Amino acid sequence: KEGKIEGKIEGKIEGKIEGKIEGKIEGKIEGKIEGKIEGKIEGKIEGKKEGKKEGKKEGKKEGKNQTIQTMYKNGVSITEIAKILDMSVEEIKIIVNKKPPEPSITD
Repeated sequence: KEGKIEGKIEGKIEGKIEGKIEGKIEGKIEGKIEGKIEGKIEGKIEGKKEGKKEGKKEGKKEGKNQTIQTMYKNGVSITEIAKILDMSVEEIKIIVNKKPPEPSITD
């Protein structure tokens, strides 16, 4: 009878320890997977925001450059363009001397 009780106690203790270890491993794996998914989602959202911000910035820059090119082609001096747009004469010269990108031909 004593052996049965001792065996039962030992079995319970061993089972508890093994269960705890297995539970910890499973929890760690699940946590890692959940963390990875959450990180991917957050990264994607952050990347979209940054991309959108950069796209807007680039679009504004291109629009400004086109305006400068048009003003210059219509006879407005580089000095006047610089004053109007609150830019340096050197910045305007760089933009005016840039060749516009050639349109791509797609079929």
